[in-house]
Amino acid sequence: MPVIVNLSSILTVHSPKTSAAAFATLCDQYSTGCCPTFFQHWPNYAWVMYQYRMNYKNLIEPYKLGTMNTQQFLQSLLQIFPFLREAEAVADKQPLVGLKERAGDSEQVAFSLLEKAWNKSIDLDQAHLSCFPLLASMSEKERVYLISNTNELHALEILRQLQEKNPDIKFMDSIDLSVQENKEPIEIAPNIFLCLSYRYQLFKTESDNPHSTMSLLNHLVNKQLSGEDISKICVVSQFPKDLAEATKLGIPANNVFDANQFFKDNLRKSSCSPSDRPS
Repeated sequence: MPVIVNLSSILTVHSPKTSAAAFATLCDQYSTGCCPTFFQHWPNYAWVMYQYRMNYKNLIEPYKLGTMNTQQFLQSLLQIFPFLREAEAVADKQPLVGLKERAGDSEQVAFSLLEKAWNKSIDLDQAHLSCFPLLASMSEKERVYLISNTNELHALEILRQLQEKNPDIKFMDSIDLSVQENKEPIEIAPNIFLCLSYRYQLFKTESDNPHSTMSLLNHLVNKQLSGEDISKICVVSQFPKDLAEATKLGIPANNVFDANQFFKDNLRKSSCSPSDRPS
């Protein structure tokens, strides 16, 4: 049976507060007046959280829906944190992973700092290290679809961490995660596909898309898996509304799994010796 898994169930996606703290640290280190107080973290953190709430609908949500590309997103962030244009190169500066065309030197440094702060919320921690290998094992028999409301920078960081921490899994040689409207699953490893909101220009569930009855999950089940017996499709998520929509689409309740229980049960089974495994 095809297995549809919420991508964030195989890693830790921290709350926006984690990235906000990283952006507040940028204010602490580099601001000369744009943020409320130089070298005072908590007022800067409160200011960043305010900016997050004020800019969610016109910046973050469009980026997740693919109506804004990474260049535009970073340029918009730089309008909020303009003091980073004056930031000098730092020793741990990372190359820009989300841009095919490099910016000028000053913007290169600024964008690198913004990327690093933005991706602070992504963490493939010890508690989740066994999840992707389990799915890779399952993909030897069934296709696995990883769905997510996400954006290009986060998707690239997730892929980087998956590759880094799973050196024994053969990933595809060329994986294009760029922002574009392309409602096709992206194969990242044999029989493992990403289905991302910014490529489908749809969020996962109908309730996420208030102006449309279509959703990413609906599109995947009823269009791309239309040739499949719906009673054989499995959906795994830690979010109740994902599971509720799967049931609404006609997927049997016994094929709809809470992610925590799903991974716990299947990792336990995979660790059993053949003679110990239930028949």
